[in-house]
Amino acid sequence: MIFMLFACQGPDKEPPVPSIVDLVTPLSDTEVRAGEITDVRSLFGGVSTEGQIGDFKLYNNKAQFIVQG
Repeated sequence: MIFMLFACQGPDKEPPVPSIVDLVTPLSDTEVRAGEITDVRSLFGGVSTEGQIGDFKLYNNKAQFIVQG
């Protein structure tokens, strides 16, 4: 019985590698993007901005948000 359980499992596969999202490029009116910040150029300035590498950026052509990683 135990052999049958192991026989039903598929071959071991590596988990997919997540692709890096370009968070620097300005977007059109119909686009929205979100991803982990890996480049300081993805950050934006402001009075109380505290974003850093490893945080997450969500943005479109009108608004940008940083979520702490």
